[in-house]
Parts: sequence; structure tokens; C-alpha cells
Amino acid sequence: MKRIAVLFAFGTEEIEGITPVDILRRAGAECDIVSVSGKTIVGSHGIQIIADKLIEDIDADDYDGVVIARRDSSSTTTKITPKYTEILYFPIVFPHFVFVEDADGYKQKVLKKHATVHIVVNLVTGNTRTKN
Repeated sequence: MKRIAVLFAFGTEEIEGITPVDILRRAGAECDIVSVSGKTIVGSHGIQIIADKLIEDIDADDYDGVVIARRDSSSTTTKITPKYTEILYFPIVFPHFVFVEDADGYKQKVLKKHATVHIVVNLVTGNTRTKN
């Protein structure tokens, strides 16, 4: 079983942190919400999230991968350009249905036997210079 740490901080976009946790846990991975800013994390929309662990209490060698939940950047005045870097890839075996569009535009329900998980880091760059 894969073990993944999902890092949260004060101001994390709730959906960008909770969604990977939900998907990974449903897929059978052991997934910890790890806080870098205290046991209770307040997200960008005021939703409180309770961390499973604190960053200072974990050992990185205990994890197969890490997801970094993006913080809300809407308050910044600089242009944000997301860059995605894949840090972990693995298939998880579990039967599930997907809908595949055929040549005529109709959707067919297809049984798949595994899902492919891609863990990526959202690296954000911007202009850090300020005008005086």
C-alpha cells in the first residue's frame, strides 16, 4: 500500500487539499493530512481542517510521496503562472466504471480494473519585485 502525505498550511484552498486526500483514500492509499501550521488549519474560505499529523512529527522516509495543497493566491497583485511537476505515479487496482465517448458521440459505460494516480506539485512563480 502506498503512503502519501498531503501538506496543508493556513490559507490552503480547501478543495485542492481535500480532493487528493479523498481520491487517494478511496483508491486504497494510506494518506495523512500533514499540517505545517498547527493542528487546526483554517482554509482560504474559513473552513477548519484537523490535521492527522504535524510536519515536525513525521519522517519523510515513511512516505512514498507528497502532495502540496496550493494556497489561495487571489489576494496577490502579481500574475500567477502554474507549473506542474509530477512527483509520483502509480496504478491502483480496483474495479470501477468510466464513461468513454465513441465515434458517434455517445457515451459507453466501461468497467476498468485499475486507476492510474499521478501526484503533481503545483509550482507557482511570479514577480517578487515591488515598485517603490
